[in-house]
Parts: sequence; structure tokens; C-alpha cells
Amino acid sequence: MLAALVLSGPSLVRAKSLLAIFPLENTRITSDYDWFGSYVEGYLRANLTRMGQVDLISFEVLRTAPEKGPLVWGGYRLGGTYQKVGRLVQIKLALSEKGEEVQSWERTFKPQEMADQLQALGKAVLERVAPGAQWPANEFYLDPSEETASFFKARHKRFTQAEGPSLQEAYRLFTRFGEYEEPLIIAEVATQLYLASINEPKEMVELLKKGERLLRRGLVAHPDSAELLAALALGYYLTRSYPSFIEKTAEQALRRDSRQDLALWMKILSVGMQSGQGHELLLQFRGLNPYGFGSKARLPYLHGIFKTEMARAETIIQQVENPDPMNLQSR
Repeated sequence: MLAALVLSGPSLVRAKSLLAIFPLENTRITSDYDWFGSYVEGYLRANLTRMGQVDLISFEVLRTAPEKGPLVWGGYRLGGTYQKVGRLVQIKLALSEKGEEVQSWERTFKPQEMADQLQALGKAVLERVAPGAQWPANEFYLDPSEETASFFKARHKRFTQAEGPSLQEAYRLFTRFGEYEEPLIIAEVATQLYLASINEPKEMVELLKKGERLLRRGLVAHPDSAELLAALALGYYLTRSYPSFIEKTAEQALRRDSRQDLALWMKILSVGMQSGQGHELLLQFRGLNPYGFGSKARLPYLHGIFKTEMARAETIIQQVENPDPMNLQSR
């Protein structure tokens, strides 16, 4: 599916393709390498985000979505498999549309060839989903070291498990990666601090402060990062100290990326679900995160920290779409 052309003023502009990037599956029983599928996902996501020429389904939304089959948004699904055999790594990427594979790529290489091979795969995917787009010159890449593995193990755990990070896991991640400057890493570390704070009342204030400082520092270097702004809005919501900042920060994120589901959710909680604007925003959020409600979710959105609010949102959406005729007559 080539991206469609849409009118914008006097000229034609190529609409962005929509892409869902899933972690690759490990086809061998090598638990010490289970992090690698999320490593490839993170590499592709970080660099395609820098491009700004592809709309990406967020990591949090994909946690709730089925890992197989067509997705209700349409667009492309990118997944695949990997295995490590001796000193060689084999990667198979598969790009599908409407449940049908449209292209695949395969590479077998030595670990020291990792950077070049991942870049070649990334460029091939980009050319398929956004023909003519250029791979970023300031490419994000982390050597597949033991430290790198620890980060992507934590990210992989979040993608595959409903339970959020423990206090120790969140602090460990912050200690190791708190000085990194890549938005994907900053947002992940801050999110894990926030998630850990929910069940740690004695440590909550300190965890929230660390997350906020981390995000503010990241936004100095990346002021246009919708992901960082959305995470900051989440932090404001959890602190309960900056109510006016929640909606403002969420709107800043949405101006940069209209598909930023966390920012939209923060705006919904800020303006209220029962208002007319709240109803419109809920329907928009359901469009971005159709799997996030109730039994539809593979895993709960944001590890269930908004379980009550999500249940109420689902009820309100049902009422908006199926209004009670008796209530309509009484108006």
C-alpha cells in the first residue's frame, strides 16, 4: 500500500503510512537473548520516529493489541523472528497489510556487523512504507552490550507481562540509563518510575520527582518529542499538584503528534469524560486504542493503573453510541 496523496493548499502532499512495529519473536530457547526482539523494535521505532514521515502505533497501544492477524487501524504491521546460533544472528522481518504478508527481509550476520545490518533492514522497511524518505543521519544505535540488554529486557517484560515494574527494577533502570539522551529511553525509564510509584506510597514522591526531572532534561534536547511531553503530562496527573499543567502539556504533545494516545488520555482525564468535549475525545481515543478496553485488551493499558477510569470510559462510549431513547424524549 503506497501512501495516498492528499491536497494541502496548492500542492499535493504524501500522506503518512501507518505502521505498527512489534518486537520480534525468539525462535530458539535462549532466554539470555530474549531481549533482542525488543532491541530491534526499539531501534526501528526510535529511528522512524526521528524521520517524522511514518505514523507509528505507540508501544503502549500495541501492548493491548493482538500479536497476530490484521489490525483494526489498517496500515502496516511489522514483526518477525530472530535466533542466535553460535556466533551468528538471524533476523527475519515480515511486513503485512490486511493480514497478508506483502514483503519480507532476512539477514544472517555476526554480532560485529549488527549496526550495518540493522541499518540496511531499517532502510529497506522505510523505502517500502514511505518511498523516497531518507534514513536519519543522526541514527540512534546502541551496541548490543550487557547494559543495553538490561534496558531491553525491562522493555520486553513490559510488552509481555501485565504486571508493572518493581521498585528495585525501576531504580535500577534509572541508575543505569538516567543520563541517556534518546527520547525512547528517557520515556521508558520515566514511565517505569511512574508505574513503580503506584504501589510504593513511601517512595512515590521521590519516584515522581526523578521521572519529572528526567523528562524535563530530555525536553531541553528534544523539545518536539510528543512522547516525552505525554509522559510529562502523566507525571503531572500522578502528582496531583499541577492540574492546569496536565491539559496544557497534553495539548503540546498532540500538536506534535495527533496520534499520541497517552497525551489524548491525559487530556480526557483533565477536561472530564462527561462533557461534550470529553465524549468527542473518548471516541477519538477509542479510535487510537480500540483494544484497550476491558476484555478486548491483550494486556491492560499502562499496566492497569487507569483500570477504573478505562471501565468508566467504556461505559460512557457505549452510552454515547447507544443513547437511551427515554432520556432523549425527556429532554
